[in-house]
Amino acid sequence: MQVKTERGLISVKKTYISGEKAKEAGFTYAFNDNGTDYYSKCLDDKGLSRAFARIINKETIIELAEDSGWNVEVNGNTFEFRQSSPCNQDFGFCAEMENDDVETLIDAIYEAYNDYDASAESYLWLDNEGHGKNGAPYDMKEVYEDMEACQKMMLELHDLFYEKFIERKKKEAAEYDMSELARCSELYHYLCIKEYIENQNPSWSKDKVEFVARRARALFEKIERGDEEAECIAIAVKEWGERNA
Repeated sequence: MQVKTERGLISVKKTYISGEKAKEAGFTYAFNDNGTDYYSKCLDDKGLSRAFARIINKETIIELAEDSGWNVEVNGNTFEFRQSSPCNQDFGFCAEMENDDVETLIDAIYEAYNDYDASAESYLWLDNEGHGKNGAPYDMKEVYEDMEACQKMMLELHDLFYEKFIERKKKEAAEYDMSELARCSELYHYLCIKEYIENQNPSWSKDKVEFVARRARALFEKIERGDEEAECIAIAVKEWGERNA
């Protein structure tokens, strides 16, 4: 889906890819919005058509899992998910994400679910260390049902990630796409202002450039149309000077 703006045609790439994959596809880092990195690339020689890609980071994945009751530890690209089973078993499993690509993590979670053998796991608890000891249920049926519940928890985590990161609900898709495009349109305007400021003021610090660009974009909607961008930038520069006097 695309939207026409005052600065050209923009589109949002719906596939969630890593920063490295975005670079391989010709994208470059554009901006960060509420913890999410966006990459962009021009689709024509004049820069009037631009596509955006949104990057999913590890913090987003961890937060979503923790909100669903999982404890998460990350070692490199390996995620360890732990949660208590219905019988209070300390259940956990690991899944690896390759090349910072969330789709590979989702595939790894499904593979762990598919490989999980509830019968074999139950058998491990039916020895002198389990079977009513160390917190394990005594009844064999309860042990097996608890292992089945653990396997179901894995599938639910997979489905949660899949729906969040891969498959948007169809009834929300159109609304989501339009809101995403509208947000990217605003952020694209910020990016244009930021690029202009960087080109005009190469000696400015990164913090000053970003402050002036964001503040100028925020002021943009509040003034009369005309030479609005120049006026917003001038106001923002003044505010920067006052903050850092």
